[in-house]
Amino acid sequence: MFAAAVAGIRAAKQAGFQVTTNTTLYKTTDVDEIAVLFGYLSELGVDGMMISPAYGYQAVRETTSAAGGELFMTRAEAQAWFRAAEPVLRPFPLTATPIYREFLRGERALECAAWANPTRNIRGWKGPCYLITDAHYGSYAELLAKTDWDHLGPGRDPRCEHCLMHCGFEPAAVLQSQKHLRDAVKMAVWQL
Repeated sequence: MFAAAVAGIRAAKQAGFQVTTNTTLYKTTDVDEIAVLFGYLSELGVDGMMISPAYGYQAVRETTSAAGGELFMTRAEAQAWFRAAEPVLRPFPLTATPIYREFLRGERALECAAWANPTRNIRGWKGPCYLITDAHYGSYAELLAKTDWDHLGPGRDPRCEHCLMHCGFEPAAVLQSQKHLRDAVKMAVWQL
């Protein structure tokens, strides 16, 4: 499987495509292993690397626990992992904004903005977010109108307790950057 992925990256780069990877972190993920992986991906010419902690909401925890143990980090464990990993990750072309990375390290609070990065599949607009499905809606407007956003997110819905997912908090980071000049400058420098 890994060899096929590497072959695909090489073929895409040779064809002139921009390539971005998505790496999910679990409780057993070692910082040094990520550094080796990202070094290798850099050698392959990968243009950007997305990184996010796995999110263990109730339905997934029940499935994985039955399969032999907990895979997912708590919010505090993920924040500690990202604080320890920051110097190691710094040289790589991460797609995560600096504000989202501060959030991942526990240095800043953000409100989930899952509505800003919705998922649509063959059943419709998935609500409330990429990972939690309470319903599917026929339109984005219906998703917005029928989802009680005020009752979602860490501290409001137990399914969201340990969530740090980029699908909800990366758009929140972008929205936050529009509120303060210092954050706007930080984002502009990062994009350059």
